[in-house]
Amino acid sequence: MKADNYNPKKLTAELVLDGKIVFLSQEAAITMGLDLKKDLPDEVVPALVAESERLLCKKYLYDQIAKYYKTKRGYYTKLLQKGFSKAAADYAVKCAEESGYIDDEKFSASYVEQNASRKGAYRIKKELLSKGVPSDVADRAVAELETDPDDLYRVAKKLVKGDLSTPEERQKLYRKLASRGFSYGEISQVVSVLKREYEFDDFDD
Repeated sequence: MKADNYNPKKLTAELVLDGKIVFLSQEAAITMGLDLKKDLPDEVVPALVAESERLLCKKYLYDQIAKYYKTKRGYYTKLLQKGFSKAAADYAVKCAEESGYIDDEKFSASYVEQNASRKGAYRIKKELLSKGVPSDVADRAVAELETDPDDLYRVAKKLVKGDLSTPEERQKLYRKLASRGFSYGEISQVVSVLKREYEFDDFDD
């Protein structure tokens, strides 16, 4: 059996198998003592195809890791969408985890740090879970999260669109802040502060 279209840059070749084009890895071939530029014994082709997919999947994953910071599930889903088998995806993700390149704990800590000034703990945890972070990991990530009053004040100030002396406008602000995951107590305090400021400014006018 003969492989075609050897790519010296990607170190791959193509093989038509059961009417489909599969890619062979030179690294896999060398490991098995084969040469992609020469005839391949039929009996070794299945093993070569499987090993090639594993290595090519791992390479693609590492390229993704260099570009994007995702959760374990995020990378795994991307590999399946790319067309790699579950077995190849499992192998690649396991290698990356063991090397420390995929770490949901670190991802969660980074995500909390990036979003703590704009969102509350409940919202952040919900978003972490939606990205595939395990519940216990998400719980630990937000466990020590305390909302900075100044950050909450700035967020709330930007969301004010009307007259805070009216119950309707205060309820709107409550809902907007709650949707960002801030607690009822935190929201009540900042709304009270803004309401007093609004009434004071209105009195000055």
